Amino acid sequence: MPVEDLLFEIFSEAGRELFLVGGTVRDRLLGLASSDLDFATDSPPDSTVSILESRGIRTFDTGRRFGTITAVVQTPGGVVRAEITTYRSEHYEKGSRKPRVRFGRSLESDLSRRDFTINAIAMDSRGAIIDPAGGAADLASGVIRTPDDPVSAMADDPLRILRAVRFRGRFGFRIDAALEAAIRAGAGSLREVSVERWLRELDGMLLIPSGAGASSCMRGLVDLDVLPVVLPEIVPLAGSDAEDPGVHHVEGVWSHTLSVMERTRPGIELRWAALFHDAGKPFRRSVDPDGSVHFHGHPEVGAELALQAGCRLRFPKARRLAVSTLVRLHQRPAEYRADWGDAAVRRLSRDAGDLLCDLLALSEADSACRAPESAARRTALLAGLRRRLETDPLAGRGRLVPCGVGERLTEMMGPGNGPLVGRLVGVLEEMVLNGRLTPGSTTEEFLAALEASGLLPGAPGKGLQGDAGGRT
Repeated sequence: MPVEDLLFEIFSEAGRELFLVGGTVRDRLLGLASSDLDFATDSPPDSTVSILESRGIRTFDTGRRFGTITAVVQTPGGVVRAEITTYRSEHYEKGSRKPRVRFGRSLESDLSRRDFTINAIAMDSRGAIIDPAGGAADLASGVIRTPDDPVSAMADDPLRILRAVRFRGRFGFRIDAALEAAIRAGAGSLREVSVERWLRELDGMLLIPSGAGASSCMRGLVDLDVLPVVLPEIVPLAGSDAEDPGVHHVEGVWSHTLSVMERTRPGIELRWAALFHDAGKPFRRSVDPDGSVHFHGHPEVGAELALQAGCRLRFPKARRLAVSTLVRLHQRPAEYRADWGDAAVRRLSRDAGDLLCDLLALSEADSACRAPESAARRTALLAGLRRRLETDPLAGRGRLVPCGVGERLTEMMGPGNGPLVGRLVGVLEEMVLNGRLTPGSTTEEFLAALEASGLLPGAPGKGLQGDAGGRT
C-alpha cells in the first residue's frame, strides 16, 4: 500500500482529518515529480504521535512547536518520510525574528493562511481537490498571488518575499501586480527574519536546476527592490550595465553575470561563485587614454566581497572558503596557453585542489559569455587545458608532499619555526611540480632533496634558513 494511502487509512480510523497539502499538491497538478509528502490534519501534535506510534510508525518531533510531526515509514522500497502538521496560522510580532504559531481547527482556515494560492490547495484520500482560493486556476495561468490581502500576507511572514521570487524563477510565473507592490513596500521587513531562513531561500533560488531559473531569481531581487536588503555586496554589480564592459564583452557586467549563471550546473558553491565572480569589477574599472577598459585585480576584490557575504549570511565555513577561492581563481584557467609547462598546469591543479572541477566549469561558462571571437579562442584553450589535466598523473592529486615530511622537519627544527617549515614544504612541492620528486617519494627522499639543495638545517649554505633570520 502506498504510504499516503496508509496514512489516510490510519487517521480515518482514528476519527481524524488528513489532507495532502501545499507543494506536494501543487507539483502534482503541474505534472512534476515530487518525493515530498506534506499533510495537514486536525489532530494536535501529541495526538498525531499517539496515532502513528500505535501503528508501529516511528516519529520525530523536531518541528513540534510549529505543529509538525515527521512520520518515518519503512516500505519494501526503503524509508519514506512524511510531514504531518496540525492546522495552524502564524505571524511575526513586530521586532521578533521568530513566528508566533496558533493551531486551528479547520482545513479552510489553514489554507487561507498559506503564502500563495498555488500552495493553498489540498487533496483528500479520494484525490478530490479542495481549492478555496483558486490556486489551480493560478497554476494554469502562471500567476503568483496571495489568498488574502498581500500586504498583510507579507507582514505575517516577510520571508514570503523571497519565496515569491523563488517561485517566479522556478516556474517562470509572473507575480501579481498587487503582490509586487506589497513586496516593494515591505522589503525592509525581511530584516525581522533570521539570516538562516534567508539563506535557505537564496540557496533554493541558486539550486533551481535550470540556470535560467536561477538567474531569473536574481533579476527578481533587483526588480522588486529586495537586493539591497539581502545581498548588498552585489548592488554595485547589479547597477553596472550602463558602463562600457570593454571590447571583449557584448553585455554589461551584470547581464554577463546572469548569462554565466545560466550556463552553470546547479552546484551550490559553483552557482554562488558565478554570482560573485565579477562582483569586484565595479570597484576596479579603469579606462586608458585610448578608451580601453580594464578591471585589474577584480577577482581579489570579488573574493573578498564573497567572503563578506558568506560571513553575513552564515555560510558553512567550507562553503565560505570554497566560494571565495573560486572567485579569486576564476580567471586562472582562462590564462592557459599551449606553451605552459607541466609544472604550470600542475600548479593550477594544486591551487584549486578539490575545487578544480568547479573552477574549470566556472571559467568555461565565463569564457563562453564573452564576445564571439574572444569566446571561441578561450573555449578552445580551455578544452586543451582540460585534456592536459585529464592525462597528467599529478593533476587532482591534492597533497603533493606527505604530512610526515612536515612533521619530521618540525622535529628537526624545534618549535617556533612553523613559517620556515611551511616554506620548505613549498620548495618540495615545487620539486614535485617540476618532476624532480614524485608524491610517492619517501620522507627520507624528500629530506635528501632538501639537503642536496643546501636547504636542510645543518646542510652547507644558508638558503631559506638565512631568510628566516638564521633560526634552526
